[in-house]
Amino acid sequence: MSPSTPPFHDLEFPNDVPLWPSNDTATRRVFLMPAPDPSLFVAFGVLGASAEVSFVARGSLLENLGFFIERMLRESARVGLYALPPVPRELIEKYGAPPPFEGHEFEAPPKPPVAGLASDRVQAYPARGSAPLWAQGGSAARRAILVPVRDPSGFLVLGLHGSPPTVLFALKGSVTEDLPRLLARLRREDCHVELFAVPPLPESVVGEYLFLPPAP
Repeated sequence: MSPSTPPFHDLEFPNDVPLWPSNDTATRRVFLMPAPDPSLFVAFGVLGASAEVSFVARGSLLENLGFFIERMLRESARVGLYALPPVPRELIEKYGAPPPFEGHEFEAPPKPPVAGLASDRVQAYPARGSAPLWAQGGSAARRAILVPVRDPSGFLVLGLHGSPPTVLFALKGSVTEDLPRLLARLRREDCHVELFAVPPLPESVVGEYLFLPPAP
């Protein structure tokens, strides 16, 4: 199989097939990104200094992502969350939901990925301890949006409720240390979780929780 067509693994149908083609653990990296279906994620497993993609995996945010991150850590891989990971464009366009590429044609000017820094208003997870993340309303209207930030080792999550949605909480944390625990908690609280490079919220709302630092 050529480097341009790495093996694909659907994590919603688990099996014991090894993901990595070799036992070299020193250079294993995993790039997570949004999928066309926002309830899913895509992962690119990269091996070696040449950053050759060894595998592509896709799964459910709620059911698979936490376990997948924990598995990758056991297999000595570094894991990061990206709006636009550093892998070949054709793979991103085939499997992921990338933000607009420069040079593409659109009917309207596209919004760029946020890729910003969490503002001071955002608490570090688990800021609320064991208290429920949602203190009101039924589970049918609970929604959490995950967003990549500038540092791929971190993430932002916005907890929404109602229609039009109201932001009830904003949390930031580590992809490897906090995200698996947060996803397990969201699953217990019967929340719908989505991952977006560009959150489908008004810019004024997103700007309260993310900001772009000034250009050097």
